[in-house]
Amino acid sequence: LYANTYLFVQPSDYEGLSVALLEAMSHGAAVLVSNIEANLETVKDAGFVFAAGDVIDLTDKIRYLLSNPAAVAIKKEESILVVKKYYTWDKIAEEVESVYITARH
Repeated sequence: LYANTYLFVQPSDYEGLSVALLEAMSHGAAVLVSNIEANLETVKDAGFVFAAGDVIDLTDKIRYLLSNPAAVAIKKEESILVVKKYYTWDKIAEEVESVYITARH
């Protein structure tokens, strides 16, 4: 499914780190997320953002992205790079290990 995705939209106002968002990014989907902290931390600069709860802003961004495939193509590549840099199992294991080491001292 993700391989043919043009745009993945994460409109949540409350959700924390979204596994679905990471999956979409790892498969090279361009993402449009609400501007809640968890989404911004996950996406970094590799996605498009709209104001949480603002249906007009969301609609405007979707319309813009549907008519600008070049902008979407750039973010598709950036999505993959963000996931490879910050969300590999090795990276997550290192961070968990760091928390345990810090807690022991």
